[in-house]
Amino acid sequence: MEKNQIKATLSIFFIKLSAKLSLPVAQRLGGALGWLVAQLPVEITNVTQKNIELCFPELPAPAQRKLVVESLMHTGYLMMEIGSAWYKSLEENLGLVAKVTGQSIMDKAAAKGCGVIVIAPHLGNWEWLNWYTSQRHPGVMVYSPPKHEQFDAVLRQSREIGGGQLAPANAAGVKMVYKHLKQGGVVYILPDQVPGKEGGVVASFFGIPAFSMTLVSRLARKTGASVVAVYGKRLPAHRGFEVVYIDADERIYSKDIQLSVAGLNATVEACVRDAPEQYQWSYKRFKRCPQLGLNIYNGHL
Repeated sequence: MEKNQIKATLSIFFIKLSAKLSLPVAQRLGGALGWLVAQLPVEITNVTQKNIELCFPELPAPAQRKLVVESLMHTGYLMMEIGSAWYKSLEENLGLVAKVTGQSIMDKAAAKGCGVIVIAPHLGNWEWLNWYTSQRHPGVMVYSPPKHEQFDAVLRQSREIGGGQLAPANAAGVKMVYKHLKQGGVVYILPDQVPGKEGGVVASFFGIPAFSMTLVSRLARKTGASVVAVYGKRLPAHRGFEVVYIDADERIYSKDIQLSVAGLNATVEACVRDAPEQYQWSYKRFKRCPQLGLNIYNGHL
């Protein structure tokens, strides 16, 4: 068995094992792991620190440091929650919904019959969120297939069992998404990943130039679909999750691609500001942006 195969098998074993934990136990363990990582000078900590320094310059250093620790603790929560999101039953996962805000926003958008693009930032627990959204409004989810086939199989099974359908982030997947929207369907997209060189423009995110995807803007313009944002926010004291829907910034419907992407980023930013400690600040969001000069994470473009 090759090395990558062994790593994938062991990872899936531990994820399955974590599925046996209750939410409070999983989050306590994940929080402890995240806190420990935050004390170490490793890449994930350094990237988180850099992103928070860039996006929250108004915060004094102690407050920035506090946000770094909290963010990495939430990353730990997410790691320990994935087992539940992937392997527990529909009833168990839906039982974690403690509160829903803005459901009428999504329902009204879907009722128009013109298609809905739902953007779900990397905020809170987006893996678990799929269980709720797929029950209310099943649709096509755009995703980047994992490099390892074992992970891809598990991911597809967990995301599709709730009622959704996966579309790979490539030309064939985009064609599938476009057709589904033209038929009045619902499409789910993670909007805050750095796109390929041909799939983005530079737009402000927390006041920082960020290479940002144009896919949502192009789909909205070509299909006339509505755009809604959603995220699954962790509640304190291990009380489950709150599902939050918000309307997209109106600029997202602009025919001007630059203005539209600015609206997309503003929508994501509005979500993040509701629970900044729960955002995936460990992701290199500001890479591949010539306006920043040398790559701020590793010293080269």
